[in-house]
Amino acid sequence: MREGGSYYIVPTTLYGLYRYHISDLVRVTGFLGKTPEVEFLGKGHRFANLTGEKLSEYHVTRAVDAVAKRVSQPITAYSLAPVWDEAASYYAIFLEEQDAANETGLWAFLGELDRALGEENIEYAAKRDSGRLGPLRAAIIPTGSWLPWDRERLAKTGGSPEQYKHPCLIGDLGFKESMPVVREVV
Repeated sequence: MREGGSYYIVPTTLYGLYRYHISDLVRVTGFLGKTPEVEFLGKGHRFANLTGEKLSEYHVTRAVDAVAKRVSQPITAYSLAPVWDEAASYYAIFLEEQDAANETGLWAFLGELDRALGEENIEYAAKRDSGRLGPLRAAIIPTGSWLPWDRERLAKTGGSPEQYKHPCLIGDLGFKESMPVVREVV
């Protein structure tokens, strides 16, 4: 292991748990003696790569957290997903209608979040600057949509409700078509 490197955690125990891949991705930030000190980056399978930006859930959550401190925008739950469009491919943040009541505030939030994603991921910024990636949009879904979506996803994975984490980044290019989008805010 080296400082600055990213690694998956694969626990093994003497009592039967053998190389259990939990998909947790960590970065080594230093060492305490020979023991690595790590920073949790997110679930390793939560990446999106629409135009070469290699956006991770870690980038998304850090950007949203930073913007939430500067811009007053209610967010009950959200997921960011890539949208492939012949005219201009982009990312959309999926929000429930209750969180999109103030459209002027939402525009400010989108602008700040687009910039923050570029600060977290220089490839995202480069693709935005080159025009290969269009500006971030909001895809508004009906209030209450996330709860049944999460329940259905949990039922498919077979996990327990205590272990479930709503994904903040979904890499599926067909995600937008699977959601009941009421309108988009550009």
